[in-house]
Amino acid sequence: MSTVGTSLCTSCGLCCSGALFPRTVLKREELSWARGKQLLDVLDDARGASFAQPCGLLDARKCVAYEERPAVCRSYQCKLLRALEAGEITMEAAQAKVQRLQDIYARVSQLVTPTSVEALLDLGELQALADRDFRDPPT
Repeated sequence: MSTVGTSLCTSCGLCCSGALFPRTVLKREELSWARGKQLLDVLDDARGASFAQPCGLLDARKCVAYEERPAVCRSYQCKLLRALEAGEITMEAAQAKVQRLQDIYARVSQLVTPTSVEALLDLGELQALADRDFRDPPT
């Protein structure tokens, strides 16, 4: 990852906040590491080993266990980061997209009644932005 990519990631943190994914999948060999982290909500069920999002190791949009983070975290690059590193988008435009998604996610997270019209509209926009600029289609 380039320096500009690192700058985008450390100003974003959406992949760890719960805005993009409900959980982070772990390799079996990472399960004991994750269980040793008191801040992670580790799950080991029929779907496999994982920890719930938002990640308890996220602090001010940065991972406090960056050097020892799981393989899926090491390899993940969102669509926006790939576009930035390919020169398809400027850092300013990328940061604007990050800020927009963060703002919407913050509003949705604050709403008490998930059935309200505003929450449903914001959730739809959040999902559309996440799919367009951050997530790859499921494989």
